Amino acid sequence: MESSGVSEQLRESWVTLSRDPRVSQLLSSRVGRYLTRHPPVALALLLFSVLSAPPVGLFLAFACVSILISFVGFVFFQVVLLFGVGVTLLSVLSGLAIFSVMTSVMVTVSYFTVANILNYFHPHSAAEVQEEDSVTKN
Repeated sequence: MESSGVSEQLRESWVTLSRDPRVSQLLSSRVGRYLTRHPPVALALLLFSVLSAPPVGLFLAFACVSILISFVGFVFFQVVLLFGVGVTLLSVLSGLAIFSVMTSVMVTVSYFTVANILNYFHPHSAAEVQEEDSVTKN
């Protein structure tokens, strides 16, 4: 009794499926006619499709996760690289700033030293410059 109930349910399911236009289109194709005439091949194809879905899904999930991890790793690598280049640039610019300040201090000290030495040994040239400035102002 129970096997007739199961076969009846299967028959009803088959009738419902065969009324679907997509299924009827598949069954009317060359492949569908071949699978209808060779049920063991259809069963093997169905089993292969069902059993291959989880490994393919796992592979695709692994690929997506790998791409995501690679992207995140690439971003972290870029951040580290930019940080290193930024520190290097900061060091170079700090060195240039210190060099510029020291050079300007040395040039300024040299200028005042040379001016004072010249005033000490040639005092009349400084007096002439002051006289020219006073004449020019008047």
